[in-house]
Amino acid sequence: METHQVEGISVPIFSVAKTVADAFRHRRSVGVEMSIQGLGEALRQGKAIPAEISNYAMRGGVWTILRPYLEAFVASI
Repeated sequence: METHQVEGISVPIFSVAKTVADAFRHRRSVGVEMSIQGLGEALRQGKAIPAEISNYAMRGGVWTILRPYLEAFVASI
């Protein structure tokens, strides 16, 4: 986590991998399609690697949900 100042307010900024895992954790609010799209874009753009994403997914308790999608994206690369 990094902290940046935005208009004088400290704002926590998390890594792309953590953000992807969090999207799956909050998939009912974010939407499953949006979570999958975020995962795909993070991998395609090289902003996160599968190991980082899986680490945050395991720590966040969403590994079993995220794993099939991650495996599908990695297999298609």
